[in-house]
Amino acid sequence: MHEILLTAHSLLRWLVVGGALGAIGLGLAGWLGNKPWTANERRFNAIFVHSMTLQFLLGLILYAFVSPITTQGVFPDFRAAMKDPELRFWAVEHITAMILALALAHIGSARVRKAASDLAKHKMAVIFFGLAMVLVFVSIPWSSRPLFRF
Repeated sequence: MHEILLTAHSLLRWLVVGGALGAIGLGLAGWLGNKPWTANERRFNAIFVHSMTLQFLLGLILYAFVSPITTQGVFPDFRAAMKDPELRFWAVEHITAMILALALAHIGSARVRKAASDLAKHKMAVIFFGLAMVLVFVSIPWSSRPLFRF
């Protein structure tokens, strides 16, 4: 079960990254080019926010119930885990940054929907989704995990 969920979590990150790059790229092009807000922008925003939500739910299941890193390494002695940089990363830093990134993505999505003009929609998408992705990129363990897990 752990390997299946971890593989899904690992592969889904690429949908999150692709959706974010599409949403941010279209938002930036629309902002700088003063272009109209289209169904394509809505589509990429939805892909990004929904895939990020699913990614978070998979991660939460791993964190709380399945991963031996947390269930065996962190939860039995949280105080000792905080002294180990790798365990602290998984126990606190990774999940905190991802919660904040998910919040930024959802706030950004709501702000985009409520924006009065197309220019404002593009700006909100770039700002909020960009900040969310900065948190995601600094919180992915690039060096200690494979880029593609099969």
